[in-house]
Amino acid sequence: MHGGNPWGWIARTGMALERVVDFSANLNPFGPPPGLYEHLRERLDRSAWYPDPVFGRLRAAWGRVWGVAPERLLAGHGAADLIHLVSRWHRGGRAVIVSPTFSEYDRAVRADRGESVPFFLESERNWALPSPPPAPFWEGKHLLFLCHPNNPTGSGWPRERLLDWIAAAHAGGLWVVVDESYRELSDDPAGADLMSEGSRFPRLILIRSLTKAFAVPGLRLGFLAAAPGVVRTLQAIQPSWGLSGLAEAAGLWLVEQTGWLAQQGRRIRPLRRAFQGGLRERTGLLPFPSSANFFLCRHRETGRDLEALVERLAQRGIFVRRCDDFPGLAPGRFLRLAVRRPEENQQFVEAVRELGF
Repeated sequence: MHGGNPWGWIARTGMALERVVDFSANLNPFGPPPGLYEHLRERLDRSAWYPDPVFGRLRAAWGRVWGVAPERLLAGHGAADLIHLVSRWHRGGRAVIVSPTFSEYDRAVRADRGESVPFFLESERNWALPSPPPAPFWEGKHLLFLCHPNNPTGSGWPRERLLDWIAAAHAGGLWVVVDESYRELSDDPAGADLMSEGSRFPRLILIRSLTKAFAVPGLRLGFLAAAPGVVRTLQAIQPSWGLSGLAEAAGLWLVEQTGWLAQQGRRIRPLRRAFQGGLRERTGLLPFPSSANFFLCRHRETGRDLEALVERLAQRGIFVRRCDDFPGLAPGRFLRLAVRRPEENQQFVEAVRELGF
């Protein structure tokens, strides 16, 4: 189960897509950047050609932005595709997954006949990342998955604490995968940037998604950053043409929009605070602290089931992310909400209030 999926409801009810207000997808509410659609329309003829199989120009362009050599980058069909690629490389391995978190890590590990070992964070501590476990914990394990900022909690952890975890897992012989898909939309994009740590930790693998920050999930565009030898190994098992020609064209245009991108976290922060404040003051929903463009919430009446709220909101064309498939979150008790534009956030608060929640 993922967010951004109103299609089943639309098929059952005939609701027009234009009526949908989707809080279930963690996308930049101000994207895509102006001009992208026009750029792609002018390049539809590229569909008659195969794209560059190694995406040399694209890797070089984003490598310049991120300060990393292109041979350390691999392009793919979004973060999920690259997560599965890493898991395939470690087929049958045991993966530590800091949870609750993005369900695709566990799904990828199990699809490749591996075993997930969840390390659960505590809601009472607002999902804070504690000190890493001692050396015996890491024995017999092969991968560590960390999401930062974390999905679905929105937690942003201190850089030094993240590095402590990376160092502990690295010392235990694990490969460390840090998913930075929401970095650009966080309160501190620079502080969350681990790209410079690749030389210090040769078994560090970073995942970055362009689809969230630029709000183009249908294009499927992401990158993996790792040591050149790792990139070559993964490239050898990746299906040919890891991107479509249009996704490549979009990526080459989006790389010129980094000035626009740099403003997005600052724009979202006050919206999140106002949205969370409205929920606290006018509804029974209690949001958890977040440093991302989304947040987790539960009802102030501990244990109250929110399934009826989800269904009644959907009848109004308002969609939220159920959290039933996140290990560590009680089914029916938690919702994840994306921060949208001010008028849409206000619409959500009023709808919840009117529905008596």
